[in-house]
Formats: sequence, C-alpha cells, structure tokens
Amino acid sequence: MKCNKLVDAGRRQFLRGGAVAGVGAAATMMTGVQAQAATPGAQLDYPSTKLANIADLAINDPVDIEFPDADSPGILLKMGEAVEGGVGPDGDIVAYSVLCPHKGWYLNYNGEDRTLNCPGHFSRFDAEVGGSKFGVMRPRTYHNLRSALMTAVTSTPKAQAT
Repeated sequence: MKCNKLVDAGRRQFLRGGAVAGVGAAATMMTGVQAQAATPGAQLDYPSTKLANIADLAINDPVDIEFPDADSPGILLKMGEAVEGGVGPDGDIVAYSVLCPHKGWYLNYNGEDRTLNCPGHFSRFDAEVGGSKFGVMRPRTYHNLRSALMTAVTSTPKAQAT
C-alpha cells in the first residue's frame, strides 16, 4: 500500500533527524569548552580632540561641545576658580554632558547658581562640585567628562592653547 510506505518513510526520516540532533547535542556537551563572560572595561578610551582654546573661554559662559561624538552634546565651562574635577592651568575648566542621566532630557545651564537643570524631573547638578546632584532624587555624582576633558585639554599644543 502506497500510504503505508509514505508513513514508514516519514518515520525513518524523523528517526534519522532525531539521531543527528542527539549526536550534535552530545558532541557540543563533550567539547568541554566553558562559557566565559567578558570582563567589562572599567575605563573608556575617549578620543583626543581639541574642544576649544583656553583663551577663548569666558568665565561662566558655557560653550557647546559634542564629545566624544556628534550624538553626545555637552558644555565646556570656565568657572573662574579651581573646582572639583577642574582641569587647565587654573583647575577651573569642566565639561559635562547635557543629557540627563535619568531619561535623557536636555539639561539647561543656569549661570546664576551654576547648575545644570533637568526640565523633565527637576533634578539639579552642581557644576562647581563635580556635577553632584541635589534635589528630589538620591544624591549621586553626575557623570562628568573629566577624564576625557583632561585628555582633550592637555593634548592641545601650548602654542594653540593660549
């Protein structure tokens, strides 16, 4: 009977496929290769990029920057006196991302109290204290670009960084 031959062929194909899958799974298990998680990098390598001439920076006048790429807006600030995390000859230059670490709102700089302010949830970040956050959410240090800024400012040739 033709129908019974088709059923037998289907069973044989099923058994062959199952045997091949079983052998493959056994071979995979017997290789002894342990899965290892990659160790995450603690530091990022920021590119060395000239952001501005130090002589062109005015005290408490933010300069828009894009660092480390065009999708990362930020500001460069000369505070006028040495501040936490400051770089440059007077330790008074800082840079911050202007994207809120909570939900990515654009932060506004307020020159009167030298804070970055989030219009989304009203958090405030103190530009004079390494971007420390104060306000309604738990205190924590706002991510600043200090290490990247140090690279960018210190890699600028002295002739250009007057």
